[in-house]
Amino acid sequence: MQRMANYQKDGDTIQQKQHFSLNRDNEKFDSLLSRGCEASDMLKKHIEKDNIIRLISHNDADGLSSAGIIANAIKEEGGQFHITIVPRLKADVIRDVAKEKYELYVFSDMASACIKQLNSLKADVIVADHHQPSAHEPKDNLVHVNPHLFGVDGSREISGAGSSYLSVRDMDKKHLAYMALIGAFGDMQCQNRFVGVNQLILKDGQEAGNLEIHEDLKIVSKAQEPLFKSIAYTLNPPLPGLTGSLEKSQELLEKMGVSYGIKFVELEDEEKDVVKDELVKVNPQIFGDVYSVPR
Repeated sequence: MQRMANYQKDGDTIQQKQHFSLNRDNEKFDSLLSRGCEASDMLKKHIEKDNIIRLISHNDADGLSSAGIIANAIKEEGGQFHITIVPRLKADVIRDVAKEKYELYVFSDMASACIKQLNSLKADVIVADHHQPSAHEPKDNLVHVNPHLFGVDGSREISGAGSSYLSVRDMDKKHLAYMALIGAFGDMQCQNRFVGVNQLILKDGQEAGNLEIHEDLKIVSKAQEPLFKSIAYTLNPPLPGLTGSLEKSQELLEKMGVSYGIKFVELEDEEKDVVKDELVKVNPQIFGDVYSVPR
Protein backbone atom coordinates (compact mmCIF):
# COMPACT_ATOMS: atom_id res chain seq x y z
CA MET A 1 0.00 0.00 0.00
CA GLN A 2 3.05 2.28 0.05
CA ARG A 3 2.41 3.30 -3.57
CA MET A 4 -1.03 4.58 -2.69
CA ALA A 5 0.29 6.52 0.29
CA ASN A 6 2.88 8.25 -1.91
CA TYR A 7 0.30 8.85 -4.59
CA GLN A 8 -2.10 10.56 -2.19
CA LYS A 9 0.57 12.94 -0.93
CA ASP A 10 0.37 14.85 -4.20
CA GLY A 11 -1.79 17.93 -3.57
CA ASP A 12 -3.28 18.04 -7.05
CA THR A 13 -4.28 14.41 -6.84
CA ILE A 14 -5.94 14.85 -3.45
CA GLN A 15 -7.89 17.81 -4.76
CA GLN A 16 -8.83 15.80 -7.84
CA LYS A 17 -10.20 12.97 -5.72
CA GLN A 18 -12.16 15.37 -3.53
CA HIS A 19 -14.03 16.55 -6.62
CA PHE A 20 -14.28 13.05 -8.07
CA SER A 21 -17.49 11.88 -6.41
CA LEU A 22 -19.26 9.13 -8.32
CA ASN A 23 -21.50 7.77 -5.55
CA ARG A 24 -19.61 4.49 -5.64
CA ASP A 25 -17.05 2.77 -3.48
CA ASN A 26 -14.08 5.12 -3.78
CA GLU A 27 -11.72 2.31 -2.88
CA LYS A 28 -12.38 0.76 -6.30
CA PHE A 29 -11.23 3.87 -8.09
CA ASP A 30 -8.31 4.45 -5.74
CA SER A 31 -7.14 0.88 -6.34
CA LEU A 32 -7.36 1.32 -10.10
CA LEU A 33 -5.42 4.59 -9.91
CA SER A 34 -2.82 2.92 -7.73
CA ARG A 35 -2.41 0.12 -10.27
CA GLY A 36 -1.85 2.79 -12.91
CA CYS A 37 0.90 4.22 -10.72
CA GLU A 38 2.59 0.82 -10.67
CA ALA A 39 2.61 0.85 -14.47
CA SER A 40 4.06 4.38 -14.46
CA ASP A 41 6.83 3.25 -12.13
CA MET A 42 7.67 0.33 -14.41
CA LEU A 43 7.75 2.57 -17.48
CA LYS A 44 9.96 5.13 -15.77
CA LYS A 45 12.38 2.42 -14.63
CA HIS A 46 12.92 1.18 -18.17
CA ILE A 47 13.12 4.65 -19.68
CA GLU A 48 15.83 5.54 -17.15
CA LYS A 49 17.73 2.40 -18.22
CA ASP A 50 17.50 3.50 -21.88
CA ASN A 51 15.63 0.31 -22.76
CA ILE A 52 13.64 0.40 -25.99
CA ILE A 53 10.04 -0.32 -25.00
CA ARG A 54 8.01 -2.73 -27.12
CA LEU A 55 4.41 -1.56 -27.62
CA ILE A 56 1.62 -3.63 -29.17
CA SER A 57 -1.87 -2.19 -29.58
CA HIS A 58 -5.24 -2.68 -31.25
CA ASN A 59 -6.12 -1.30 -34.69
CA ASP A 60 -9.29 0.62 -33.81
CA ALA A 61 -9.85 4.17 -32.55
CA ASP A 62 -9.42 3.14 -28.93
CA GLY A 63 -6.31 1.08 -29.62
CA LEU A 64 -4.66 3.78 -31.70
CA SER A 65 -5.41 6.35 -29.01
CA SER A 66 -3.98 3.95 -26.42
CA ALA A 67 -0.78 3.53 -28.40
CA GLY A 68 -0.55 7.29 -28.94
CA ILE A 69 -0.75 7.97 -25.22
CA ILE A 70 1.96 5.47 -24.28
CA ALA A 71 4.21 6.44 -27.18
CA ASN A 72 3.94 10.17 -26.45
CA ALA A 73 4.64 9.63 -22.76
CA ILE A 74 7.76 7.60 -23.57
CA LYS A 75 8.98 10.13 -26.13
CA GLU A 76 8.43 13.08 -23.78
CA GLU A 77 10.56 11.33 -21.14
CA GLY A 78 13.38 10.85 -23.63
CA GLY A 79 12.72 7.16 -24.18
CA GLN A 80 12.42 5.02 -27.29
CA PHE A 81 9.78 2.56 -28.41
CA HIS A 82 8.98 0.03 -31.12
CA ILE A 83 5.27 -0.11 -31.91
CA THR A 84 3.11 -2.65 -33.75
CA ILE A 85 -0.64 -2.36 -34.41
CA VAL A 86 -2.59 -5.60 -34.76
CA PRO A 87 -6.29 -6.47 -35.30
CA ARG A 88 -6.24 -8.99 -32.43
CA LEU A 89 -3.75 -10.64 -30.15
CA LYS A 90 -3.49 -14.11 -31.65
CA ALA A 91 -1.29 -16.90 -30.34
CA ASP A 92 1.19 -16.44 -33.19
CA VAL A 93 1.64 -12.77 -32.30
CA ILE A 94 2.50 -13.71 -28.72
CA ARG A 95 4.90 -16.41 -29.97
CA ASP A 96 6.64 -13.89 -32.21
CA VAL A 97 6.87 -11.38 -29.38
CA ALA A 98 8.35 -14.00 -27.09
CA LYS A 99 11.25 -14.43 -29.54
CA GLU A 100 12.13 -10.74 -29.37
CA LYS A 101 14.76 -9.32 -27.04
CA TYR A 102 13.11 -6.47 -25.16
CA GLU A 103 13.10 -5.72 -21.44
CA LEU A 104 9.57 -4.28 -21.32
CA TYR A 105 6.45 -5.09 -23.35
CA VAL A 106 3.33 -2.92 -23.20
CA PHE A 107 0.02 -4.22 -24.53
CA SER A 108 -2.69 -1.57 -24.82
CA ASP A 109 -6.41 -2.05 -25.47
CA MET A 110 -5.82 -5.80 -25.58
CA ALA A 111 -4.26 -8.79 -23.80
CA SER A 112 -6.34 -9.02 -20.62
CA ALA A 113 -7.61 -12.37 -21.83
CA CYS A 114 -4.05 -13.59 -22.44
CA ILE A 115 -2.43 -13.22 -19.02
CA LYS A 116 -1.53 -16.92 -18.86
CA GLN A 117 0.41 -16.70 -22.13
CA LEU A 118 2.06 -13.37 -21.23
CA ASN A 119 3.26 -14.81 -17.92
CA SER A 120 5.73 -16.82 -19.97
CA LEU A 121 7.53 -13.74 -21.30
CA LYS A 122 11.04 -13.32 -19.90
CA ALA A 123 10.64 -9.58 -19.42
CA ASP A 124 8.54 -7.00 -17.64
CA VAL A 125 5.01 -6.58 -19.02
CA ILE A 126 2.30 -3.93 -18.76
CA VAL A 127 -1.24 -4.73 -19.90
CA ALA A 128 -3.46 -1.62 -20.13
CA ASP A 129 -6.87 -2.85 -21.20
CA HIS A 130 -10.59 -2.57 -20.47
CA HIS A 131 -11.95 -5.85 -21.82
CA GLN A 132 -13.01 -8.74 -19.61
CA PRO A 133 -9.87 -10.29 -18.08
CA SER A 134 -9.04 -13.96 -17.74
CA ALA A 135 -9.06 -15.65 -14.35
CA HIS A 136 -5.28 -16.16 -14.41
CA GLU A 137 -3.19 -14.21 -11.92
CA PRO A 138 -0.26 -12.24 -13.36
CA LYS A 139 3.29 -12.92 -12.21
CA ASP A 140 5.21 -10.25 -10.30
CA ASN A 141 6.80 -8.92 -13.48
CA LEU A 142 3.38 -8.16 -15.05
CA VAL A 143 1.33 -5.07 -14.15
CA HIS A 144 -2.29 -5.50 -15.18
CA VAL A 145 -4.25 -2.22 -15.45
CA ASN A 146 -7.87 -3.21 -16.03
CA PRO A 147 -11.01 -1.67 -14.49
CA HIS A 148 -12.85 -4.99 -14.19
CA LEU A 149 -10.26 -6.17 -11.65
CA PHE A 150 -11.57 -3.48 -9.29
CA GLY A 151 -15.30 -3.70 -9.98
CA VAL A 152 -15.32 -0.84 -12.50
CA ASP A 153 -17.29 -1.29 -15.73
CA GLY A 154 -14.83 -1.25 -18.62
CA SER A 155 -17.60 -1.12 -21.20
CA ARG A 156 -18.97 2.23 -19.96
CA GLU A 157 -16.68 3.91 -17.46
CA ILE A 158 -13.22 3.72 -19.02
CA SER A 159 -11.72 2.63 -22.35
CA GLY A 160 -8.45 0.97 -23.27
CA ALA A 161 -7.06 4.44 -23.90
CA GLY A 162 -8.25 5.37 -20.43
CA SER A 163 -6.34 2.46 -18.90
CA SER A 164 -3.31 3.50 -20.95
CA TYR A 165 -3.67 7.05 -19.70
CA LEU A 166 -3.82 5.89 -16.08
CA SER A 167 -0.61 3.95 -16.79
CA VAL A 168 1.25 7.21 -17.52
CA ARG A 169 -0.78 9.71 -15.49
CA ASP A 170 1.66 9.60 -12.58
CA MET A 171 4.40 10.76 -14.95
CA ASP A 172 2.77 14.23 -15.05
CA LYS A 173 0.88 13.49 -18.28
CA LYS A 174 -2.50 15.10 -17.72
CA HIS A 175 -2.07 16.91 -21.04
CA LEU A 176 -2.59 13.50 -22.70
CA ALA A 177 -6.02 13.02 -21.10
CA TYR A 178 -7.83 14.23 -24.21
CA MET A 179 -6.42 11.30 -26.17
CA ALA A 180 -7.99 8.91 -23.67
CA LEU A 181 -11.37 10.51 -24.32
CA ILE A 182 -10.89 10.10 -28.07
CA GLY A 183 -10.54 6.38 -27.37
CA ALA A 184 -13.65 6.47 -25.20
CA PHE A 185 -15.59 8.18 -27.99
CA GLY A 186 -14.35 5.53 -30.39
CA ASP A 187 -15.76 2.82 -28.12
CA MET A 188 -19.09 4.67 -27.82
CA GLN A 189 -18.64 5.45 -24.12
CA CYS A 190 -20.06 8.97 -24.33
CA GLN A 191 -23.82 8.61 -24.56
CA ASN A 192 -24.82 12.21 -23.74
CA ARG A 193 -22.03 12.46 -21.15
CA PHE A 194 -19.02 10.65 -19.72
CA VAL A 195 -19.45 8.55 -16.59
CA GLY A 196 -17.17 6.77 -14.13
CA VAL A 197 -13.41 7.12 -14.43
CA ASN A 198 -13.92 8.93 -17.74
CA GLN A 199 -15.16 11.85 -15.63
CA LEU A 200 -11.82 11.97 -13.84
CA ILE A 201 -9.99 11.86 -17.15
CA LEU A 202 -12.21 14.65 -18.49
CA LYS A 203 -11.40 16.82 -15.47
CA ASP A 204 -7.69 16.13 -15.96
CA GLY A 205 -7.95 17.34 -19.55
CA GLN A 206 -9.70 20.52 -18.49
CA GLU A 207 -7.11 21.21 -15.80
CA ALA A 208 -4.33 20.69 -18.34
CA GLY A 209 -5.91 23.39 -20.50
CA ASN A 210 -6.11 21.41 -23.73
CA LEU A 211 -9.71 20.22 -23.54
CA GLU A 212 -12.75 22.48 -23.71
CA ILE A 213 -16.46 21.80 -23.28
CA HIS A 214 -19.23 23.96 -24.66
CA GLU A 215 -22.83 23.50 -25.81
CA ASP A 216 -23.25 23.26 -29.55
CA LEU A 217 -24.59 21.08 -32.33
CA LYS A 218 -23.01 17.63 -32.36
CA ILE A 219 -22.66 17.44 -36.12
CA VAL A 220 -19.31 16.35 -37.50
CA SER A 221 -16.70 18.28 -39.50
CA LYS A 222 -18.19 21.70 -38.78
CA ALA A 223 -15.01 23.44 -39.90
CA GLN A 224 -14.03 21.04 -42.68
CA GLU A 225 -17.08 20.00 -44.73
CA PRO A 226 -19.98 21.81 -46.41
CA LEU A 227 -22.95 21.89 -44.03
CA PHE A 228 -25.07 19.37 -45.91
CA LYS A 229 -22.24 16.82 -45.70
CA SER A 230 -21.73 17.53 -41.97
CA ILE A 231 -25.38 16.71 -41.38
CA ALA A 232 -25.43 13.62 -43.59
CA TYR A 233 -22.23 12.25 -42.06
CA THR A 234 -23.41 12.62 -38.46
CA LEU A 235 -23.95 9.22 -36.83
CA ASN A 236 -23.87 9.89 -33.10
CA PRO A 237 -26.51 10.91 -32.37
CA PRO A 238 -28.26 9.92 -35.61
CA LEU A 239 -30.54 12.27 -37.49
CA PRO A 240 -33.37 10.08 -38.85
CA GLY A 241 -34.07 10.85 -42.48
CA LEU A 242 -30.88 12.91 -42.80
CA THR A 243 -27.99 10.72 -41.63
CA GLY A 244 -26.58 8.96 -44.67
CA SER A 245 -28.47 11.09 -47.17
CA LEU A 246 -26.70 14.01 -48.83
CA GLU A 247 -29.82 14.72 -50.87
CA LYS A 248 -32.19 14.98 -47.90
CA SER A 249 -29.71 17.09 -45.95
CA GLN A 250 -29.37 19.45 -48.87
CA GLU A 251 -33.15 19.68 -49.27
CA LEU A 252 -33.63 20.55 -45.58
CA LEU A 253 -31.11 23.37 -45.75
CA GLU A 254 -32.70 24.75 -48.92
CA LYS A 255 -36.09 24.71 -47.16
CA MET A 256 -34.52 26.71 -44.30
CA GLY A 257 -33.03 29.21 -46.72
CA VAL A 258 -29.50 28.35 -45.60
CA SER A 259 -26.70 27.84 -48.10
CA TYR A 260 -25.91 24.13 -48.06
CA GLY A 261 -22.45 24.59 -49.58
CA ILE A 262 -21.08 26.72 -46.74
CA LYS A 263 -19.40 25.30 -43.65
CA PHE A 264 -21.26 25.49 -40.35
CA VAL A 265 -18.57 27.66 -38.74
CA GLU A 266 -18.99 30.20 -41.55
CA LEU A 267 -22.71 30.76 -40.88
CA GLU A 268 -24.01 33.92 -39.25
CA ASP A 269 -25.25 33.46 -35.67
CA GLU A 270 -28.87 33.78 -36.78
CA GLU A 271 -28.36 31.07 -39.40
CA LYS A 272 -26.75 28.79 -36.84
CA ASP A 273 -29.78 29.20 -34.60
CA VAL A 274 -32.11 28.29 -37.47
CA VAL A 275 -30.12 25.14 -38.24
CA LYS A 276 -29.97 24.23 -34.56
CA ASP A 277 -33.73 24.62 -34.07
CA GLU A 278 -34.52 22.44 -37.09
CA LEU A 279 -32.08 19.68 -36.21
CA VAL A 280 -33.25 19.59 -32.60
CA LYS A 281 -36.73 18.83 -33.96
CA VAL A 282 -35.26 15.81 -35.71
CA ASN A 283 -33.34 14.60 -32.64
CA PRO A 284 -33.14 16.67 -29.40
CA GLN A 285 -29.87 14.96 -28.50
CA ILE A 286 -28.11 16.66 -31.42
CA PHE A 287 -27.54 19.70 -29.19
CA GLY A 288 -25.47 19.37 -26.04
CA ASP A 289 -21.94 19.20 -24.68
CA VAL A 290 -19.25 19.26 -27.37
CA TYR A 291 -15.62 18.46 -26.55
CA SER A 292 -12.84 20.18 -28.43
CA VAL A 293 -9.06 20.40 -28.32
CA PRO A 294 -7.87 24.01 -28.76
CA ARG A 295 -5.25 24.51 -31.45
